[in-house]
Amino acid sequence: MSHGPADQIIAEAGRIFAAKYHCSEAIVIAVGNYYLHPVPEVLIRASCPFGGGVGGCREELCGLLSGATLVLGALWGRTTSEEDDKWLYDVVCTYRDRFIAAYGETPCRPLRDRYSQEDERCLWLVQDATRMLVELIEETADRLPEKAQSLAQRATV
Repeated sequence: MSHGPADQIIAEAGRIFAAKYHCSEAIVIAVGNYYLHPVPEVLIRASCPFGGGVGGCREELCGLLSGATLVLGALWGRTTSEEDDKWLYDVVCTYRDRFIAAYGETPCRPLRDRYSQEDERCLWLVQDATRMLVELIEETADRLPEKAQSLAQRATV
């Protein structure tokens, strides 16, 4: 098994989730700590209510998809309305499309029912969705080198 940066980020997301953080927090903290170094506290706080399908209702968007969207926005979101954000929308839509292709849907409850195990909750899903996000960040940085400059560091995938 490789122990490169990508594997370390994925393992860290699993450890964070196993420590009873929400899935949204686990992906934001693990990926954010690596690429933003460190993840801003406000981003961690903002990710909290997205756990369990928005406020724990289980009816809305999976916290992993919400958390990944928050990370992508923190990395590359615009700060003025004059900045082009269409490329970022494409990146976020790519993550969403890959998420659906891999897991079949985006609402929390059916994903939780399918992937949750009593002693580990959605651990596998957290780790796999984190892997998918790291891969997309690295692909984006390779494709758009000017965007790589906003990353604190790069991970090998």
